[in-house]
Amino acid sequence: MAALSYGDAVSNDALAIQGHLRGAGFDSDIFAEHAHPRMAHRCRRLWEYGAVSSAETVCVFHFAIGSGAGRFIFQAPDRLVTRYHNITPPELLAAFLPHLARQCHQGRLVILAPHGGSIEPGTDQQAERVLAALGNDIAGAWRCKGFATEGAFRRFHITSSDLHESSFPLLATIASRNFLHAVAFHGFTAQGILIGGGAPPFIKEKLAQALEGVLAGEIPVRIANDSDDFDGDNPRNIVNRLTAGGKGGVQIEQSRLARDKYWKEIADAVAGVYHRIC
Repeated sequence: MAALSYGDAVSNDALAIQGHLRGAGFDSDIFAEHAHPRMAHRCRRLWEYGAVSSAETVCVFHFAIGSGAGRFIFQAPDRLVTRYHNITPPELLAAFLPHLARQCHQGRLVILAPHGGSIEPGTDQQAERVLAALGNDIAGAWRCKGFATEGAFRRFHITSSDLHESSFPLLATIASRNFLHAVAFHGFTAQGILIGGGAPPFIKEKLAQALEGVLAGEIPVRIANDSDDFDGDNPRNIVNRLTAGGKGGVQIEQSRLARDKYWKEIADAVAGVYHRIC
C-alpha cells in the first residue's frame, strides 16, 4: 500500500484484513511506501517486499492513490488481489493537500550517467534519451560529464561507490528523495552487456529480455552474479543509494560496441521497461 496512516480508513481496512488472515493461521505482513510514526511498528517498508515476493505469494494491494507501490507490485510475479478504495482526482486535492496531489505525478525513477562525456562515451546520451522518452512526470536524471582529448577515463573517472553528493551540488538536490527506481548507464572494456545493481531480480530479468529483443543475439546480455567485478550491488553504489532502502538500483555495463552501434536501441528498450513499471 502507499501509506499506513493513523486513523485512516484504508489503513484500518488493511489492518483488519491482516488480523483475519493471521487469525486463520496465515503469515501476513503489511508493506507500505510510507508509514505514520505511530504506525511504523505495524508494517514493513515497501523496499523489503522483494524478500517475500514470489509466484506463490498472494499480494493484497490496497489501491487508493497513485504511488510507487502500485507500479512496483504490478510488475512482480505474485498472485495479485486488488482492493480498490477509489482514486481521488488530484485536482481536487491540489488546493488544500498539494503533497497528496503531487503523489499522483511525482517522478519515481532517476536515470544516471555518472561517467558521461569522454569518460564512458555514449552513456550520457542514453540517459538523456530515456528521460526524453519518459518525461519529467515520471523520471529525473543526473549526468556527470568529463571531456579530454585523451585520458578522460584516467583523469575523471570516480567509481560509483565513491561518488558523493558533497562534491556534486546537483546530485545533492536529489540525494534524499528516496526514488523507487534508479538506473545507471555505464561502459566497460569487457564484451556484451552486464545488468547488475541492488534491484529485485524480476526487474533485471525484464531489462535483459528487452535488450536481447533489440540486439538480436549480436551482443550477449546477462545478469550479474556475485563473482562479477561489476555486479553493482554495493550499498554505497550511487544507483542503489539513491533508492528507498537501497533496493531499487540497476547498473547497466556496456561494451564499446554496444554503445557505439546500439546506444539508441538500448536506451529505448530500457525506457520501455521503466514506462511499464513507472
